[in-house]
Amino acid sequence: MAKEAKFWGFNFNPDFKLHKACADDEHRPAFSYVYFKNGYAYATNAHIAVRAKIEDISNIDPRNIEALNGKALHYKQFELLLKHDSMEVEGNDIKMLNIGDNLTTTITLRDDIVFPNIDKVLEDAEIGFRESPPTIDPCINIALLNKLCAALGNSNKNAGLRFCGLGKGILVKFAENEYWDVIGLLMPMYGNPFEDFK
Repeated sequence: MAKEAKFWGFNFNPDFKLHKACADDEHRPAFSYVYFKNGYAYATNAHIAVRAKIEDISNIDPRNIEALNGKALHYKQFELLLKHDSMEVEGNDIKMLNIGDNLTTTITLRDDIVFPNIDKVLEDAEIGFRESPPTIDPCINIALLNKLCAALGNSNKNAGLRFCGLGKGILVKFAENEYWDVIGLLMPMYGNPFEDFK
């Protein structure tokens, strides 16, 4: 169940800054996009990944959610989209409007981006946790955790971390979050300070 939106039109809830989970990477362009598939929005920079059910993070109608399917929006354009009150998908374009304005701004979706299979990565992480609960002390980058929290609209809430095994990442869910179909993945870093205490 989506929480009440903080805006008048039909758009993504601006609390969910999915663009913060992206990277400005010209060599790996998929990491510079928010991708939409089967009613979900995805973003990753290879160190963190987020998946959120669109109906949980927006008040966009089902027709527009379906029109986003299989398309990607550059992270800078997604950030711009959040600054508008309302949006409408027309083909590969998103028309944006602020209430009270008669001026429409258009941004373009892409349907040629090959995006990583985040569902598979999350599934593998869950399987890794079930098959072999970790006995390691993973090291995390706090700046990346902060980005992940901001991307999922949870910068001031408690995060539950599930360590999924060596190389499998850390699943992140938010304890005080009513959005149950919103999850993040944080990849561990090398150089754990606890290594010296073993």
